[in-house]
Amino acid sequence: MVSMARNLILVFCLVMVSGSLFAQGSGTTRNYPNRSDSYEVTRVFKGEIVQLDAEQRAMTVTDEKSGRLFLMKTSDRTRFRADKGLFESKKISWAQLQPGQRVRVVFKASSEFAQEVKVIKPKKRKKQSDT
Repeated sequence: MVSMARNLILVFCLVMVSGSLFAQGSGTTRNYPNRSDSYEVTRVFKGEIVQLDAEQRAMTVTDEKSGRLFLMKTSDRTRFRADKGLFESKKISWAQLQPGQRVRVVFKASSEFAQEVKVIKPKKRKKQSDT
């Protein structure tokens, strides 16, 4: 009897855990009318600014992992930030961006506009050992 109760509890726990696994990543990239933006899928990548277009407030960024070029537009709603110690303040403006800076870009998968552009510290170079 105790063994059967233990098995039922184990099965119940497995069902509960498997149900929560299916709920992960349930956002969407589609545009539905009357839908809140809070469930929209966001993407993040790190890269280096290659070019800036001040007229269109757009930047071309090379993705660190894939090497692909991304054209990211910004708007009045885009947040500009920086790692501590890179600028006088953590909050920066579009005018402070420069080619060659390493950035972390957050954007919605269904949009061409960046939600946040954060200037981050350069990658640490690996030291070559003398062998």
